[in-house]
Amino acid sequence: MTTVRKNGFTLIEMLIAIAIFAIMSAFAYRALSSILTARDRVTEENQKWRSVSSAFARIEADFTNIAGRTIRTSSNLTAAAVVGNLTYNNDNEGQIMFTRMGLPGANGSLAAPQRLGYRLKNGTLEELVWPVLDQAPRTVPAVYPLLTGVSSFTLAYYDGNRNAATSWPPANSPLQTIPVAVKVELTLDSGESMSRLLLLKS
Repeated sequence: MTTVRKNGFTLIEMLIAIAIFAIMSAFAYRALSSILTARDRVTEENQKWRSVSSAFARIEADFTNIAGRTIRTSSNLTAAAVVGNLTYNNDNEGQIMFTRMGLPGANGSLAAPQRLGYRLKNGTLEELVWPVLDQAPRTVPAVYPLLTGVSSFTLAYYDGNRNAATSWPPANSPLQTIPVAVKVELTLDSGESMSRLLLLKS
């Protein structure tokens, strides 16, 4: 007598097939998860460096258009065309404050000289923009965040003899004096450091 096997799968074959499918699915999930994680990291890195590049481009555009124009402060004092300090004393000051020429071809407020500033506050690089050059007692700057995740922001000012200083203007120099160059150094919380040496218009 011969036994004829009917078409179909036995329970053991079904269990083996399910186990193989589960193992393959686990490997596929891990691979997909790794790809998505890597993609997210790449996206975050790209966004970070786009933000850094944008911040440096803004700084360079402002610094290279510095003008030797003094201003009257809200305390009715004369401030230098460029004021640079290691830190700022209050919320209405920056580590650097300066007069910038109007932008060529611009209209409205952008066509006129502006008083700007930069500072690092609570891990955020900020730009300060005053509404007028010569300020009234209650004049305060508008503050715009440029870059987050910053651990250090320092500036060095170079005179005509290539001497570097951490403050500006030099003692006994005219208030209209502007540096020959400014070196901007920036360090991110993630550890990367970068610097730019910006030559200023004389």
